[in-house]
Amino acid sequence: MQSDGDRKEDKDRLSYMPDLVLLHIMKFMSMKEAVQTCVLSSRWKELWKHLTDLALNSSDFTNLTHFSKFVSWVISNRDSSISLHSLDLRRKGCIDHELLNTVMGYAVSHDVQQLTIEVNLSVKLGFRLHPSVFSCKSLTYLKLSIWAVPWMTQFPGSLELPALKTLHLEHITFTASENDSAEPFSTCHMLDTLVLDRFNLHQGVKFLCICNSNLSSLTIGSTIQEAPYKCVLSTPNLRSLAVMRDPLHQLSACKLCFLEQVSIDCEAYFHTHFERTHSALINLLKVLADYVKIMILSSSTLQILHGLSTSGSMITQIPYFAQLRSLKLKMKSSSNISDEVAILYKYLLCNRALMEESSEQPMEESTEQPMEESTDQIMEESKEETIMTQIAGTDGEDGRDRLLELHDSVLFHIIQFMSTKTAVRASLLSSRWKNLWKCLDTLRFRRRDFETISKYSKFISYVVSNRDTSIPLRHLDLDACCVTAQVFLADVTPDLYRMQHLRIFFDGKPRSSFYGSLPFIFSSPALKSLTLSIFLHRHVLILPQTLHLPALETLYLANVSFMASEDDDDDFTCAEPFSNCVSLNSLELVGCSLSGDAKVLNISNSNLSRFTMKRYDEKHYNVVMSTPNLISFSIKSCISCHDFSSPYDLSLLSDANINITSGAIHAIILRCLQMFSYVRRLTLSRNVQAAILRGVSANARTLLPRFYRLKTLKAQKIENSEIFMKYLLQNSQLTNVEVISF
Repeated sequence: MQSDGDRKEDKDRLSYMPDLVLLHIMKFMSMKEAVQTCVLSSRWKELWKHLTDLALNSSDFTNLTHFSKFVSWVISNRDSSISLHSLDLRRKGCIDHELLNTVMGYAVSHDVQQLTIEVNLSVKLGFRLHPSVFSCKSLTYLKLSIWAVPWMTQFPGSLELPALKTLHLEHITFTASENDSAEPFSTCHMLDTLVLDRFNLHQGVKFLCICNSNLSSLTIGSTIQEAPYKCVLSTPNLRSLAVMRDPLHQLSACKLCFLEQVSIDCEAYFHTHFERTHSALINLLKVLADYVKIMILSSSTLQILHGLSTSGSMITQIPYFAQLRSLKLKMKSSSNISDEVAILYKYLLCNRALMEESSEQPMEESTEQPMEESTDQIMEESKEETIMTQIAGTDGEDGRDRLLELHDSVLFHIIQFMSTKTAVRASLLSSRWKNLWKCLDTLRFRRRDFETISKYSKFISYVVSNRDTSIPLRHLDLDACCVTAQVFLADVTPDLYRMQHLRIFFDGKPRSSFYGSLPFIFSSPALKSLTLSIFLHRHVLILPQTLHLPALETLYLANVSFMASEDDDDDFTCAEPFSNCVSLNSLELVGCSLSGDAKVLNISNSNLSRFTMKRYDEKHYNVVMSTPNLISFSIKSCISCHDFSSPYDLSLLSDANINITSGAIHAIILRCLQMFSYVRRLTLSRNVQAAILRGVSANARTLLPRFYRLKTLKAQKIENSEIFMKYLLQNSQLTNVEVISF
């Protein structure tokens, strides 16, 4: 007989966990297993229907017929009121095109953010995918690998995917948007990463234009295109380019000033298209020669260059690489580099302005394939790296300190995750660590790490005096609560031009030395993230009229003041500081105000998707949301004295949250709600509801807002909450709104 203790241990503890925990666990199951949990108990029966991530893979089924039925059943029985975060459909063998379009249509209608489709199709010529997938406002990630037998799937002339950041396309035929040119990506303003592989151009299309000012990473694979075509890159912010298997037929590009790395891995098909391969590869190198800083060439690419150089004329066609710092050779496990190819590699090393030489090979090549004397220097660094790899990979039974035997770059990467105080302390471990911290490009100075201001100040002085100043700062996190910290900020002003992340926090009035840094902070071309905060409310920092930060993506400002533009009329002075931050995605303002006679704060930015405003300044001013691509809007404050309006319908708005704890003014609240006609999820605090009811009681003709796409209305509990919510929605004519009280 079991004891009471044994019976307690046998208790089903899993089923008593909250739904959110169980759903998180189910994310790690296959979709088939997740659905099978419904037979466990009544607690689990409906749980799978609330999953926001669907992974549908035919490998979990014995035959494709069962898989197709399962997919249809899941879509039919899942809770349709819950949005999708991701949907991943993979099927080996041909899938029915009607089922594919059903799945894609379901995903789009449920606001899917990440969509992956990897299937084969057997369809008629000119098959087109569900059109809504190419105009889905919620998509941030899209991968389409659809092999249509015997023809490839046609792609639309342009995409309307304003939130898309990553796009991966395989087996796609591009159609012309106008004349003989295909330009499908120019309207994806958030696109950061693009991968194209095994693509084709529709008959008559001669130009593939990759036009996108935000794109930073581009990978282009092989194409089945037989007729020559031209690829045009209009990607001024491109940082990484990879070319696989086939070199581009003919490439032209705008100025690629930010290009850091190029990887070329072409296959050596000498028996076909000899002249085209020759011309394409040389053209590719010439286009990139003025910009690339790190170049990675595969051994097969070098073999192609060597094979094409037998005539003796090709060597003279290799361009001069003006900014190249590193040239890496990527060896394949079965390849064997010849002396002639090694000499060609060395020629590439010499034919550029080289600041740093490096080559990269797997272990077998550096240990089993020794080079002749002419190539020893090329392989020397990779041999040293191989030795380090062999030592670090042993079992450690001899008790040696494996960490110290790691390469400097590995140790440097480790200390990047430490606080600056901890990184400096590591210098005491041994002579190997002594100077490592001095090369950090990330510094974090936090007052809370020190007992007194005096110790904090001395530590900053020590770091400033001993750090390697030849290393530019990329990331600075600074509590500027002492004179030393503010002087340090002034000293690193030259680094602000290349800095990517900057956080400055004041708990008092900034000294005059800080103001000398402001013009550099607000005109940095590389800055991606900026946090600027003053703790004491009486000390307000006045910002420039316009922030010139083209790369800025995230901005947090606390207790700052905005100036009106000089060309504004006296009767309508307007501050418009963010219009030149063309990459700005997230903006948060805390306790901000307008200086002088400014009466309007215009948040003018076509790229902005998230806006938060907290703790208003008590002086009344209007806020104009000139943000057509806004997705999230949030107000959190103890008072409401600012009018919000927008010249746009904010049709992409998904979430709106108005949380005012006291002093809510009904007229201002109602005018704010008028902006949210297309919002999907709306959250209101208790005081906001009370303000609306007061306004309706005072004036029965109060015009209530009308919501067209509202799916969820969430509000703090008040007396007669249900009556209030029905009243608020009476003009909306919506029947499926989920109402939640909390």
